[in-house]
Amino acid sequence: MGNNVPQKVLVLVDIDGTIIDSDGGLFPGAVGLFSPIPKIIFGLCSARPLISVMSIAQKLSNVTYLSALQGALIAKQQYDSVTPANETIHCSYLTIAELKEILSIASLLELDAWIYTEKHWYVKSITAAVKHESQLSGLNPIETAFFDGLKPVKVLLVSSQQNCFTRTEEALHKLSAFSINSVRSKSNYIELTSQHSSDFKGADIISKESGIDHRFIVAVGDEMNDKNMIDFAAYGYAFRKSPKALSEGNFILPNPEDGGLRLLREKLLMMT
Repeated sequence: MGNNVPQKVLVLVDIDGTIIDSDGGLFPGAVGLFSPIPKIIFGLCSARPLISVMSIAQKLSNVTYLSALQGALIAKQQYDSVTPANETIHCSYLTIAELKEILSIASLLELDAWIYTEKHWYVKSITAAVKHESQLSGLNPIETAFFDGLKPVKVLLVSSQQNCFTRTEEALHKLSAFSINSVRSKSNYIELTSQHSSDFKGADIISKESGIDHRFIVAVGDEMNDKNMIDFAAYGYAFRKSPKALSEGNFILPNPEDGGLRLLREKLLMMT
């Protein structure tokens, strides 16, 4: 930033694979990364539901913004009391027609569909994948035979067959009447949200709400579903383990288990 020292810097941090390992534990340096730094405001960004993002924030400190469900739900934490209170500042919903089309594709291609509303997670059966996700997120699903009457924020399609996702994406692109954001967050996950939501738009909303210009935003993530957020930031950080398409044009950190978060903390201290 040279001599142009900003009044504030916004730091947006991905959760899974960035500060949380595959077993659900915090990487070395994760807690220290969020220790207060003058002029630095922190946000957590994830495909996880809000309640799960909140639970991670409680293990840390000084987290002001929470971006959940791939940028579809944005909340701000207030620290006026001992227990932080959350104020929802943005939420984008899929329409009933969009949900119907998505579920039709899921049925045709024999994919599991998980429905996320603002506060709950709905599934049609408790599979091994559901149990694993529940352990990682700390959120218990609601088993239901029908998704009627739900107000969906995100749909997650799950399959063990990789070729199904190519066919799924092709089917989604043919829905000319709808503009649905889709991103592969894992090799067997496709996240579907409204056209009005994405990590890019979520970062933009937080930027405007915080009053911090894009030029003074830092973002760090490990996978391709973090690319929109990192592309929005003026200072994007990926890891050595990250896909090449994410690493190109961004700063590269050692992997989190190898001290990457501690190095990021040092770089943040140098910015203020």
